Amino acid sequence: MINEIYFGPYLRPILTVVVIIALAYILFRFRAAKNPKDDSLDIIEKRYEQGEITQGRL
Repeated sequence: MINEIYFGPYLRPILTVVVIIALAYILFRFRAAKNPKDDSLDIIEKRYEQGEITQGRL
């Protein structure tokens, strides 16, 4: 009974924040692994190799 009164107001918000941070971290890691970002230069090089774009004058 004493533990519930003492830890109750403090433990629940702390655990809530920890769980939210853990979920955000897990979701961010899975999303980043699914969608790797290509550098813009890599995209241009791939499109040039595939013939989608040509080297032109500026």
